[in-house]
Amino acid sequence: MRKSENKLTEMDEILETNQEKDKNLDEKEGRVYELGFLLDPAISEDKLDEEFSLIKKVIENNKGSFISEEWPKIKKLEYTIFKASHDGKKRYDTAYFSWIKFETTPLLVDKIYEEIKKNEKIIRFIIIKTVKKDTLAVIRKPVIRKKRKVIEKKEQDSGISKEELDKTIDELVIN
Repeated sequence: MRKSENKLTEMDEILETNQEKDKNLDEKEGRVYELGFLLDPAISEDKLDEEFSLIKKVIENNKGSFISEEWPKIKKLEYTIFKASHDGKKRYDTAYFSWIKFETTPLLVDKIYEEIKKNEKIIRFIIIKTVKKDTLAVIRKPVIRKKRKVIEKKEQDSGISKEELDKTIDELVIN
């Protein structure tokens, strides 16, 4: 066996060991995720609490601990969404938008994904890995600058008349 082949084998072993360690850490350590979703706008206001609780229960059943959330609000969608269901193809121009930030292990996120996918009241959803700290962009007020006043410079009185100054300049230029 050549030295280069031996080094390659050692590197492969190191990489496999590191990947196994990472996998074990992922199984044990929790990570922060955010679930963003659109709910069917046909849900009545009194049933909205029930639907939101069902989604939270899915996370809770998969050992998720809640960090923050936003109550569903009706929003006009930027584009029309079509979704096939057992009733046929539905068209959505508005939907309830909400999000839930939670912490759980990566293995359980896949289970949460599969359970959320089965809920027919959810039009679309996404689960992303994020950070615990809130990272909302702060909208700043525009700064309006005051116009600067133009101050005219006053000629300094040097005690020399214009005629004397012209005479001195001419002497310098001639020499």
